[in-house]
Amino acid sequence: MPVFNRLLAPWALAAACLGLSASEYTHLASELHAIWPAKHRVGVVCDAAAQRQELDILSLALGPEAKLLVIDAHSTLELGTAVNALRAHQADFVVLLPGDRLLCEGSPLRVELARNLANFGIPCMGTTAKSVEDGALFAIGSDTDNRPRIHTQPLGSLRAELPPPREPSL
Repeated sequence: MPVFNRLLAPWALAAACLGLSASEYTHLASELHAIWPAKHRVGVVCDAAAQRQELDILSLALGPEAKLLVIDAHSTLELGTAVNALRAHQADFVVLLPGDRLLCEGSPLRVELARNLANFGIPCMGTTAKSVEDGALFAIGSDTDNRPRIHTQPLGSLRAELPPPREPSL
């Protein structure tokens, strides 16, 4: 199972220069920087080839200081290895991509991944309300009206200090 440390793809840099936005992940990145300013190792478990565009957009939103740890997973058998790889590479948190084939929203595998990571103190984040139902500590994105949706009963050993809700910046 390959682990990739992502750099911005050339098209993502071109998109940034043209003013195209990584808006779905911008609010999430802003919240992550506000909550944990010193944490920059962001994990993602997904089919890396199929999610290349999403990964580039996420990388763009997170900024140059972030280290994106992409765990390429194609089957249920690789989820345990993915958790171990994220622990070995000391991921600070994991972003759940809403459109991944294996870890799609509402998937029991996604819930299992979030629970296993939480047991090791690695929180998951998302951009949709469904992400919170699937075990993410919080989610923020257009689906949540760009306001944090916080999990009322965090999984595993997660006890994070989250800021109080605030008005989204425009």
